[in-house]
Amino acid sequence: MVEVTEITFGLINGFKAIFTAPFKDINILWLLIPILGIWIFLEITYFYKKEELGWNNILINGLSLFWIGVFLTQYLSQSELSIKLLVPILFIIYGLGITIFAIKQELPEKITMLLTSPTATYYFASIITLWTYNALKINIWVFIDIMILLPVVLGIFFLIKKVLPAGGGGDMGTIGSIEKEPSPPSEDLKDMKL
Repeated sequence: MVEVTEITFGLINGFKAIFTAPFKDINILWLLIPILGIWIFLEITYFYKKEELGWNNILINGLSLFWIGVFLTQYLSQSELSIKLLVPILFIIYGLGITIFAIKQELPEKITMLLTSPTATYYFASIITLWTYNALKINIWVFIDIMILLPVVLGIFFLIKKVLPAGGGGDMGTIGSIEKEPSPPSEDLKDMKL
């Protein structure tokens, strides 16, 4: 039977591995900073403008996953050719699939939005980037911590959205501004053909 101290020690070491991983190789930051920047920008933009994910956003997330997969594949093909190369290739395929679904709009929007939620998309892209660069070794404790951190990150974004005023600072955002009706959802991708 596993003791409580062993579990605690394993979880602490897992969190330590996750949070120190970005600093093991400075080259990781060239990819990780844009991923985190896009993620935070999208979360703030959706919250601040009180917007829902739309087809344009789904397209951006699909293209982001595609280029992340391309970068990771390029890195692995220069350093090691192994089964590990399959993960970034799956990112490329997933990104292309999401991009095609966004352009064609064949899947129901709610399903496509669920598959391309910025929080899940960029969270897992960050983890996969750390793993691809060999900065994060995935063991059972790191895996459990990754699964624990996802709802924590979702909770943090939820709390930020509850605490901070939305839409230009709540009431203060309307001082001296013209109130306008929300614009209808974008239809600009419906005419695109692949």
